[in-house]
Amino acid sequence: KTRNGKQLEWIFVPTRNAVRGQGWYDNYDENTVPSRPWKWSDEPDKLRSSDVCYDNGSFSRSHCPSPPTCNFKSKWGEAKLCINRVPTPDKSFFYVLVMKCIPFWENW
Repeated sequence: KTRNGKQLEWIFVPTRNAVRGQGWYDNYDENTVPSRPWKWSDEPDKLRSSDVCYDNGSFSRSHCPSPPTCNFKSKWGEAKLCINRVPTPDKSFFYVLVMKCIPFWENW
């Protein structure tokens, strides 16, 4: 499936694997979508200058792939970029794990 001619994907950063498809995006139902979604919406995410990604045993900003393009609209509204950051095992810093498109009203 595509949205506006674009294949949606999650980018799993450590392996640079793109998980293609948008079952997770289309898997909402009318009861999931808030009646006033703008109340919970935050700004689209972006890679920050301080972000690092893992590759081949090291963390660096240069290891981060380009984020997916989230400029489309579906029945759930406009999409926005969401970047999931997780702590290292020693909790000394966070790194980018996943970049994905989510409905604009989501906050996760």
